[in-house]
Amino acid sequence: MRAGAAGLSATDTASRYEEAVARARSHLEAASHGTRLIPSDNQGSDGGGFRWRVRVARVAATAIQPFGPGLRPPVPVALYQISVWIFWGSGGAVRAVRLDTDQVEAASP
Repeated sequence: MRAGAAGLSATDTASRYEEAVARARSHLEAASHGTRLIPSDNQGSDGGGFRWRVRVARVAATAIQPFGPGLRPPVPVALYQISVWIFWGSGGAVRAVRLDTDQVEAASP
């Protein structure tokens, strides 16, 4: 009986982790595509007992010299770090997954 209950609990935990990773990927995609990156730190409820946090931080700025014939001016770029956390409660404990990515974007001159 205990082995069966432990197996069901492990299956439920694995399922919640899979769902949390899918939610984190969705938030990461939304934060990193389609709009200009702006340093921010936001959080909220995702439904189903899940909470989310998305942090966008500018970590560096530089200029890249374009390749090719002719002299072209350097292109200013900025490096951003995007982190997404998904939290949920399970058996009295708080569980979480975190996904991170870096993204380069053209910077304002």
